[in-house]
Amino acid sequence: MSLLLAWISFIILMSFSEELDQSHYLLFSSSMFYLTYLYNKIRPLCMSTKATLILVNTSSLILWYIAFVYNDFLSIKPISYELFMSLFFVYIYLMVYTFFESNQ
Repeated sequence: MSLLLAWISFIILMSFSEELDQSHYLLFSSSMFYLTYLYNKIRPLCMSTKATLILVNTSSLILWYIAFVYNDFLSIKPISYELFMSLFFVYIYLMVYTFFESNQ
């Protein structure tokens, strides 16, 4: 909980900074990353496989959406929507299967 409050305060303080440039942003972000690393070394976080899958899939679904919407724009030779959706459904099937078959 304290790490969550630290991240929220970090984001709020960064948004109010008027003279923020790239070097300071990199410095502050790396210090926050190091703080997270130290906190994890002191109090390791034990997550179940199901919780890890949910966290990974949340960001992964956002990337799937971006790739689907900007498929024509981002690719030199875009793949067809049928192939893209079939790959997406195979991915969803594998994630659901892994989620329900995990023992933890």
